[in-house]
Amino acid sequence: MAVGIVEQLVEEATRADASVAGMLRKLKVIAARTKAGALGEWVDHELSGYPVGTAVPPYRGPFDLQVLGSLSGPFGTGFENAPIPSIPFPEKYHDSLFRHTFREPVAELEGLAANGGNLRIAWPADAIAMAQHLSSKGSVRINPTLVLNAAYKAVSPSMLAGILDAIRSRILDLALTFEVVAPSVGEEGDKVVSSGQVTNIFHTQMFGTSSNVAIGSTNVHQTADVSVRGDESTLLKSMRAAGATDTELAELSTALRVDRDENGGVTPAEPGPEVSRWWSRWSLKAASAAGQIGTGLASGVAAQAINAYFGLA
Repeated sequence: MAVGIVEQLVEEATRADASVAGMLRKLKVIAARTKAGALGEWVDHELSGYPVGTAVPPYRGPFDLQVLGSLSGPFGTGFENAPIPSIPFPEKYHDSLFRHTFREPVAELEGLAANGGNLRIAWPADAIAMAQHLSSKGSVRINPTLVLNAAYKAVSPSMLAGILDAIRSRILDLALTFEVVAPSVGEEGDKVVSSGQVTNIFHTQMFGTSSNVAIGSTNVHQTADVSVRGDESTLLKSMRAAGATDTELAELSTALRVDRDENGGVTPAEPGPEVSRWWSRWSLKAASAAGQIGTGLASGVAAQAINAYFGLA
């Protein structure tokens, strides 16, 4: 008997030598066949990379990295691979010079990790020139007698392996959940599981939240200011209070309209594909914000607001 996609994922995710990119492609099949947009969007980003400006899961950074540099001075003096401390540099430069967020596709990360050597992320020429300029002004004193010629952020193979392991663990969590509630999900012709159910499972495993009645943590004292199903203006007001920006609110309004149009002009019984995708992006931004807009009380209020809008609260 043929082995199903879910069984394959469980088996591969528990093997250290299995390709993470290969597992993601199997999840892409599940996302496409169930029309689970949020899952598909995450898989696409992992396979193709996260464009600049797109929220990145916390397991991809930003990470503080050691910076090493090439220094030279008079009479042939100098050092190679000398540690460059971040403290002398103004804080506004720390993110670009001493931290890194890994936006690369999974296959690229796997290739870099397989090489076994340390990865070097070179400072651009402008950064070297800026450091030299700041040094000449006395703003930054790396070494009073030496000049910084080159610098790079050092990335160990173990850091790359940690990112890949985080993705592998999420895939395994998804597969194990599917194994219990929908072992045939993604198989050709399978209609047992809806896109909403798959999206819920995805959100639960990725963010500890899901996109319908179980969305977010609602065990908070503050409640969302939504009491009428389909009350969009109050929903947007509640989402603004939870930290959503004007741009995000406009995108949510568009998502609500598209899902409503797809449902014959009537508010669907649960979040549709577009709203689920919006929630996925917003949740990812919240998780990346490390304790800001989408965590704790704010995420509970946001979850309650969306649940109430769909009549699920």
